[in-house]
This record gives sequence, structure tokens and C-alpha cells, in this order.
Amino acid sequence: MHQVAVEEALAELAAASANFGFLLPLEPLLLLYGAGAEADAHARPDRSLAQSRQFAEVLTAESARLLGPESVDSAAEGPVHRALTELRRSSDPAPGSEGGRDDRSRARRLVRQCFDLGVWYFRLRTGVRDALSFVPSAVWDDAPASSPRRQVAVREPVTDLATWVALLDEYVPVLRRTFDRRTPAETATSASLKARSTLLEAEWRVADLLTEAGWAVRDDSDAPDELPVRGVAMRGPAQPDWAVGSGYVLRVDGQPVGTVAVRSPREDLRAAMVRTREAGTPSTSSAERRMPYIYASDGVRVLFRNGDDPEPRPREVFTFHQPDTVARWLREAATDPQAPTFQGRVRHRLPDLGGDGYPRDSLWSVQYEAVRAFESSLRRGERRAMAQIAVGGGRMVTAVTAAHRLLRYARARRILFLVDRVELENQALATFAAYSGPGDDGRKFTESYRVERLGLDAVPSQGVVVSTVPRLHKALSRGNPASGVRYRPNLPPSPSSSSSPTTAIGPSPPDGVRCSTTSTPRCSA
Repeated sequence: MHQVAVEEALAELAAASANFGFLLPLEPLLLLYGAGAEADAHARPDRSLAQSRQFAEVLTAESARLLGPESVDSAAEGPVHRALTELRRSSDPAPGSEGGRDDRSRARRLVRQCFDLGVWYFRLRTGVRDALSFVPSAVWDDAPASSPRRQVAVREPVTDLATWVALLDEYVPVLRRTFDRRTPAETATSASLKARSTLLEAEWRVADLLTEAGWAVRDDSDAPDELPVRGVAMRGPAQPDWAVGSGYVLRVDGQPVGTVAVRSPREDLRAAMVRTREAGTPSTSSAERRMPYIYASDGVRVLFRNGDDPEPRPREVFTFHQPDTVARWLREAATDPQAPTFQGRVRHRLPDLGGDGYPRDSLWSVQYEAVRAFESSLRRGERRAMAQIAVGGGRMVTAVTAAHRLLRYARARRILFLVDRVELENQALATFAAYSGPGDDGRKFTESYRVERLGLDAVPSQGVVVSTVPRLHKALSRGNPASGVRYRPNLPPSPSSSSSPTTAIGPSPPDGVRCSTTSTPRCSA
């Protein structure tokens, strides 16, 4: 084929492809393989998977050329490396796959993955960070053509896409030889691209964390969802500063409630939160509240600040909170505007220990003072408090008393009660079952509040969860401690992603408390 004819054919292919045409000026091979995977995903999924693998191989080589061989080393981490690795294995049979619909579903998913990688490469090379939206073909949807789902967010198939791919197939070896002759990028250029790549990976990680937490990540240009979505993370405009990622506005039931600032791992997340603090302060002069929930993340660490707290301050959390959790916070704030959060209720709704009719002689002196000191620490906004009580000094009753008061007055949603041995776990359950607080009309603790052992699959939404430290770590790591702690939507958020049991059980979520009764007893808010 003549060179001019090839260039014209590539231009026609770029116009025919809804998702990969933007790659033509940067690397025609990526356009060819991406459009080929796109064209064959429905009718010939095996061929589509092979094209996806070729796409990944070209992009892997290009990444090594631009960013250095360490960027594609087997020890490399990050969403780009994981996506490239999966695509390079795309020709392998999927585990448990029986072909047919499963192959088509996998091919379509990997086409989307090729698109995401193409966007990453485009932004890396050009510095342009405009939103690019994936457009699935209408033939991918099994719904009837008359259904609203077929008329929203899909495009009609371009009939000549496969034709242009086939026409250019014979020219692939020529393009490949040209590609293989490219030389590595200069050192200065490579350093600049590495800094840019770091932020792009942070943006990718943050989007993944939001998705895992149940948020629908959207761009302004995305078509609306057919079904209502409770939580939407709307990506904001690109920033000119390559140390600042594209942030998000969080919406719950259509209402803007918070923001997410995305930063490079080298940036100070706390400084990022200071710059967005004004947006997180509730407005008392207007009926329309401003967005109180502020996050800053580099894709690994997540800082959270609740502007409804009496003294808002950033704290590290395991990941983003779920939309349902944020919706509950909004309801609680509307119900009790003076004390809309757990910290607010501790300060304004938790009476002094002697002020709620609790007889002082019902506790030993050391127990009474321990509970008072613990609650005073919580009122000051401290995230941790430790009460040291000798063995035999009534530490279990002390912890149960503190838990009872936090559930009753501060409306703590959930308390994680940790022990280091099964014997102490049984003792804790027995103490809860026998405990009756003042004003309970003789009702036992377990008659008013749910108390149970931690299970591996689910956690009660309210009450007290009793667990040994090893069982908690096993639940967080899905029974495979070597894999490290991963986010579990049905478990309370924890502030650390470490696989160490000590750090993985750190401070509790903002509306809960962690009590620990071990050889060195401690309670944390």
C-alpha cells in the first residue's frame, strides 16, 4: 500500500473508532490494535483479546522507552503496571470461562482497559488533561434496541471500522519496524515524564478507591445514568499545575456534600486540605449548607476532615466512606444540628459520669476515674485514650461501662471491642450480657444493644463487635494475611493499609469507638 494511502486509511480508521482515534498522532500501532479490539469484541472476542494483548505489548515498550526500564519491571507496582500485565495475559483462557458470553464480556472489559491506558499515555505524552469518555458500541448491549438503556451512553456501530482494520492489517509489520527503531527518551525528558506519570497514577488510584467504596466516578461529559445513583464522584476540570490532580465533587442523592483533592505522592496532603478548608465549613447564615466532607489523597493515603465536627481536623482513614454512610451523616446532621457528628455528641450530649444518676459506689474508684478521664479525653477531641488498670482491677467492667455510655448518650453507631485472647473474648461477652446501667430499668446490656463476635463475612451495622486481634486481621485480609489488609465495604474503615495487626486496628471510624482490653488495656475513639 502506498504511504499516502496508508496515512489516509489511518485517518479514516481514527474517524471510525469511537474510542482510540485520539492516539493516531502519538502512535498508529496503538490506534490499530485498540480499534481492532474494539471492532471484534462482540463478534470475534478471541481476536479482540489478541489485539488487546498486542496493544499492551506496544504500550509496555513505549513506557520503558519514555520512563525507563524500571517502569515495566516485574517488581513495579501501580494501576498502570497491573492493567498492562492483565492485558498481556489476555490471550490466556479466563479461569472458569466457558467461552461465548463470558469471552465477549471479558473482551469488552479489556477494550475499556485499553482505552483507560490509552488516555493515560495520551496525557503522559501531551500534558493535556481534558476529560475523555469511553463510548461503548450499541451491539455490546443485549437489551432490546427500543429500551432506554440502548439509547443512553452508547453509540451505533460504525460499520466500516472492521473494514479499515482489515485493510491496514498488512501494513502492521511496517509500523512495527518503525516503532522498534525508536530510541529512549533523553534524561531530562524522561524525568519530566516520570513526574507527570506519578500524578496520573495517583489520579487512577483515587478513581479506583472511589469506585471500590461505591461511588460512581463521572466526568461532566459522561452521559447520565439510566438508573439513579446514590453517590457520584464528579471529576473536576484539569489543573495547570502537574503537582495537583483533577479533584472531585462528591454528590449524594444529587446534593454536593464534599470534595476530594488529588495530589502527587510527593505533596503534603495536610497542606492540600488547608487550601480546601473554606469549602468544608458549614454555612450557618444560609439555609443551604456548604460541603462539609473534605478528602485529600495521593492514591495510597487518604486524609479526611469532617467540617461538622466541633473542631474539624484532618485524620488519616483507610479509604473513602461509602455513599450510604455519608447519607446517614447528612440525616443525623439534619436531626441534631447542634451535635451532628459523634464528636459533637460526645461534647454536647454525653453527661458527666456523676450527672446521669450513675452511683459512684457502683464502680471502684480506679474504674470511676478511668471512665471519667477517658470521656474527658474524647471531649477534647483526642483520637486515642489509654486507661491502664492492673490485672484484677476491673478493666473489663470499666470498658463495658464506657461503651454503654457512648452508645446511649453519644449514639456511637458501632464499637469494636478488641481482646488478645479467646478467654478474654468470652469474658467480655459474659460481662456485656450481665451488665445493666442506670436508667435501664433492669434491662441487661444485650437486651438494649446488639453484642456479638466478629465474623469473617459480615459485621452488624450497629452495636458492639467483640473480636480477638488475630480474627480481626484475618477478616480484613480475607483470610489470607500474606495478601495484606484490603478494603472491605462491609467492615468499618480503618486508618491503615498495613498488614500488621497492631496498625490495622488503629483509631476507629468517625462515628464509632475502638475499645481494647489486652495485657495493656486501652480504649480509642
